[in-house]
Amino acid sequence: MHIYRDVLSLQNMLASCKKLPYLIGVAHASREQRHMLLHRIGTFLRDRLHGELLWYDGASLDAMQEELLAPSLFKSQNVFALEIEGRLTKDLQKMIASYLATPPTQAILLFSIETLKGIAQTSLVALDLSQETKREQKQRLEREILAMLKSCQKRMSSQAIHKLLQNNEEEMLLATELDKLIAYVRDRQEITEQDIQEIGFKVKQEPGWSQMKALLWEGVFVDVDIDQPTLMSLLGLLRFLVQQAQKVFCCIAERKSQEEIFRFCKINSYALSELSQRFSLKAVSYMQTAADLIYETELLLKDSSISPKWIWQTFCLHLLAKRKASL
Repeated sequence: MHIYRDVLSLQNMLASCKKLPYLIGVAHASREQRHMLLHRIGTFLRDRLHGELLWYDGASLDAMQEELLAPSLFKSQNVFALEIEGRLTKDLQKMIASYLATPPTQAILLFSIETLKGIAQTSLVALDLSQETKREQKQRLEREILAMLKSCQKRMSSQAIHKLLQNNEEEMLLATELDKLIAYVRDRQEITEQDIQEIGFKVKQEPGWSQMKALLWEGVFVDVDIDQPTLMSLLGLLRFLVQQAQKVFCCIAERKSQEEIFRFCKINSYALSELSQRFSLKAVSYMQTAADLIYETELLLKDSSISPKWIWQTFCLHLLAKRKASL
């Protein structure tokens, strides 16, 4: 078993190795953190393999195993992300043993769990943050910010990094916020506290939650004069809304109680009631389609010199067409 204590170290290994491991585990005491880390590593693997990221939970082990061991009709590798409640179970042990007996060449099994205790697979590569404290999490995020800045030839003072972390409690959105800042300062190497404050203020003046919700669910086109940092911010808002809906829909499908949904999704009663009314198989499919479209648009924005306004208008038109076809 190969254990990593840092996300960056694991990602660097996955980026550089010629043959990817076919069994990867993520351990953290917090369910929310497990979900975030699984999403982050799963997305990273999906992007490298140009395949699909397929999500399963502990209640769908049989369905996942059937798909996992089935020969793929395509050449791309798929990533199977499995979210396990609590600790290792006999069913999971049995499934992993079966998978390792004849691991498919076109699939990677990525799972999250509360602790790695009881797992003794020598072929397992794991990120073990099961004992991570709030202080250690903050130190880990600081290291990740510094590494990302270094790769872009940018720098920030420790005070600016502290302010960035203070302003972004959602770890999943931190990379997006840093991307916005890097785009905002353009050729300037130093990102200052003033930049962080200005970006935060500017976002508040642009279309916000209500307009993004109207675009996503009601098909209300939002036509604004937009620049690159603002576009990245709006895509970040939409991604958050989509991910929130996906988490709630997953809980509803699993017949979770309201208390469990409140605890896991960190959502208020009004938002839960609203999403509960929208829940359907078509809505679940639409959210996945919207997530894919947001991802593709973010890639286009990063790698293209096309006008941000044209990218936004094209994105909105595609999203409205997907909504009309799905709902």
